[in-house]
Amino acid sequence: MGSKYIKTTHYEIFNYWKDFGIDDKGEIIKLNEHNNSSFYSIINDYGEPECWCCGMHNLEILDKIKESTERAMTLKQIWNHKSTKSLLQRCHIVPESLGGKDEPSNFFLLCDRCHRMYPNTTDRDLFFIWHRVMLNDFQKYRNDVLNHFVKLSFDDIEKFNKVLLKAYLSKDKKSYSNHGGVINDSTKIASLLIQVKKLMGTQ
Repeated sequence: MGSKYIKTTHYEIFNYWKDFGIDDKGEIIKLNEHNNSSFYSIINDYGEPECWCCGMHNLEILDKIKESTERAMTLKQIWNHKSTKSLLQRCHIVPESLGGKDEPSNFFLLCDRCHRMYPNTTDRDLFFIWHRVMLNDFQKYRNDVLNHFVKLSFDDIEKFNKVLLKAYLSKDKKSYSNHGGVINDSTKIASLLIQVKKLMGTQ
């Protein structure tokens, strides 16, 4: 978690990601360019802010939208509303402490619980793979999700297993960071995968 004030607004983050989806492999796709039916939109409903992982809704803003009979709220007003900002945190994809930029493409909007689960590393691809896996099964992340995360990250599991120990012994602390003083499970796994990628020559 960075120490500097974040200038990028919730609306700017929404506006950047509204046209993107994520496929089964955790790859980001443009919704109007995809030819794959197996994907999730990053944002389910433009007018109803919710956590992009677990789907927790902003009930206060939904009530205000229903009450707005004379003048509809704009998307900018909805996504920058104080109740939206209180529910959805701006989660860095690459942490500020690791060189992540203060720009819309480097943020996801997540509730506090989901924010604390996401990996804090230099590898954007692993962030998105983790997100896709979490969408598959939010409640099982400590078991099946971690195994699925590894399988989606590497096709050659046999080779992966051979270099796993070497990667663990050569972990580069410059490739990961903590969030709120805690190095969570996904960050531990993702930091290890970064080293495996290097050893396998895929990064």
